[in-house]
Amino acid sequence: MAIDIFPVAITSSGPNAKTIVAATSDVLYQAISPFSVGVYKVECAAGVVSNVEFLSDAGTIQTLATTVSGTVTVSVLTACDRIRAYTNTGTDTNITITLVSSTVSDDMPTLGSLVTLTNTQTYTGTSTSGYALAVVVGAGGGGQGGGGGWTAGGGSGGVAKGIVALNGSLSITIGSGGNGGSGANSANVGTLGNAGGATTAGNITANGGGAGRLVYFGGGGNAGTPGGGYGGGAYGTGSASTPVYQWVKSGTTGGGGGSYGGENTGNPGGNGGIGRGGGGPSTSLGFNNINATGYGGGGAGSTNTTGGSGSGGVVYLMPY
Repeated sequence: MAIDIFPVAITSSGPNAKTIVAATSDVLYQAISPFSVGVYKVECAAGVVSNVEFLSDAGTIQTLATTVSGTVTVSVLTACDRIRAYTNTGTDTNITITLVSSTVSDDMPTLGSLVTLTNTQTYTGTSTSGYALAVVVGAGGGGQGGGGGWTAGGGSGGVAKGIVALNGSLSITIGSGGNGGSGANSANVGTLGNAGGATTAGNITANGGGAGRLVYFGGGGNAGTPGGGYGGGAYGTGSASTPVYQWVKSGTTGGGGGSYGGENTGNPGGNGGIGRGGGGPSTSLGFNNINATGYGGGGAGSTNTTGGSGSGGVVYLMPY
């Protein structure tokens, strides 16, 4: 490549676009023009590899952009006053540099201490801005009772997120966990449990998980909305909810595991961190706690006894 630098005119194809023309390949061209901090898209004809150097002065390269299939996107983190460009082939190649987005500064206020609410109440707390980030967890569903065969776990509570106003009168409703179904009756058929209750914080609602329902090879109790975990079927483990706002409260809720056959044939519940689903009874595998733990977990199905109970809901607030 030639070492000469040819200053050339730079043209504009739009309010945020600038174009430099590389008349000949393997020749270095320079254009003096301001390039602010931001994200840029560099484009040229397909089949031509163009290299664009963003410089903050005559001797300092801040960013190098090399096109792939005619385009590339790069971040310019320091304001520049010129570009230098060259191509590997072609003549009179237009190289267009477009400002895609400008950089803005982070101005998020400092977050306060986590508030955990487990009882229905009117929350009277306030904050500097008058608002809080909220994670709202519905209650888990109860597991199916023992029927001498196949049983399913309850679904976990949904996990909703949003912003609530802290004006001294925030209405909080905490959902109750669903009860497990009863053990086998005279017909050797267990009963279904109860669904978990909904949890609300202001206008944000997380619905409870569904009760473990009679299945054989399918899924268990329905997931609470939004984004809860399903209960496990007879041969399945409970699943975890979709993570939200992990900087407020890390973790998820888990559905309860199902079970089949006998006391040593259960499956574990989903372990979400906020609430763990109960495990179908299996002494050999160590899944003996059929009740959900934490918040929003689904109860396990049980082959011979009462199904596991789901755990209640919770509201987490992060004032700011």
